Amino acid sequence: MMQIDPALPIAKITTIEDRVSASVAQPRFNMTLLAGLALCAALLAAVGVYGVVTYAVTRRTTEIGIRMALGADAGGTFQMVVLGAAKVVMVGVVLGLTGAALLGKSMESLLFGVATLDATTFIVAGLTTIAIGLLAAMLPALRATRIDPVAALRD
Repeated sequence: MMQIDPALPIAKITTIEDRVSASVAQPRFNMTLLAGLALCAALLAAVGVYGVVTYAVTRRTTEIGIRMALGADAGGTFQMVVLGAAKVVMVGVVLGLTGAALLGKSMESLLFGVATLDATTFIVAGLTTIAIGLLAAMLPALRATRIDPVAALRD
């Protein structure tokens, strides 16, 4: 540019790629931060469900041992534990989505151009939470199927 017109005031010369990168840097950081927080929330939910189901299986070891001694199969025991966890997860999802809907409605005046009751978001959040909860319940359910009835009845 200096060769074409030396009197032309040039403040800063950058490429289009640099300008685009600079303009999306803050939104990219915000999305990365939100994704990290969402991952932490998902891990926390999984650990919580895992802990609750493990505790429930530990407390019900004698009952599960009696069921196994009376002829309950491993599939039935697995299903019993997972369905018990599913009930807890479903209650949590319903309460969480209800709270999110109420909070979203109360914050509607503070948000510009954002749908507070987006059905897709609610469905994806609910299904993701259910999937995480059921996956977290699998390991304790598998452990419950391996309970030795004799050892469980001895305790």
